Amino acid sequence: TDGGASWRPKPGLSSFGTAAFAISPSDSKIVLAAGFSGGTPDHDRVSGLYRTSNGGDSWTKVNNALYRPTHRAGTSPIAFVSASLVYAGDDSGKLWKSTDSGVTWQDVGTIGTAIWAVASHPANANTLFITTSLGLRKVVDNGTLTVAPLGNLPAAPRLLVMSPNTTADPLTLYATIRDNGIYRSTDSGASFTQTNGGISLPIVGGPVYLSISPVRGAQDLLYVSFGKPKAGTWWGEMYYSSDGASNWKKL
Repeated sequence: TDGGASWRPKPGLSSFGTAAFAISPSDSKIVLAAGFSGGTPDHDRVSGLYRTSNGGDSWTKVNNALYRPTHRAGTSPIAFVSASLVYAGDDSGKLWKSTDSGVTWQDVGTIGTAIWAVASHPANANTLFITTSLGLRKVVDNGTLTVAPLGNLPAAPRLLVMSPNTTADPLTLYATIRDNGIYRSTDSGASFTQTNGGISLPIVGGPVYLSISPVRGAQDLLYVSFGKPKAGTWWGEMYYSSDGASNWKKL
């Protein structure tokens, strides 16, 4: 409550750490967190989705989704489709669905491999874009899951964000691939173009984090961070783009 100057633990969040957060679009006090086990043998006890309805003062574990920290750097496996409808993917490949803002969950099927990031279609509530260890997938939930490969990316993307400026097809998507950088699609994921202009090379190990401003504007505002080797260790580099990833500037 003081801009990050001090922190204090809160009850109920028993995981070893949290890999991602998602905030309800209708109530900022409702937050979901992907809690990971740290590879411990009791992952069923601590790994899973946690929920708070009071802005983090207390937390409740609401399902047993599997998350491991080695798969989770920068990923966003939870997506609010609306105030009540939420999807979440986990490291076992399960896709979870909630229709009550994350209070209760249903296992709606499996993708067959670890799910890293989930983004929802702004106009079709049952359509998702998912990054997995096998590549980008388009998933349609009509009672049964339809899963189809999507795009022309050269390898499996880890991070995925969607432009707030496109609310119907064709959508603009941004994805990252380890050691390759950032890619942009302006046709709902059918094809991607690499957009690393202004980023220092070589790109090794990253990008680690990718985020996009939710504010609509003439151009998308994005931020990306990398881990760079330097003098026998790793240093972080952060860039921003104010023109939809066409050009990047170092912060």
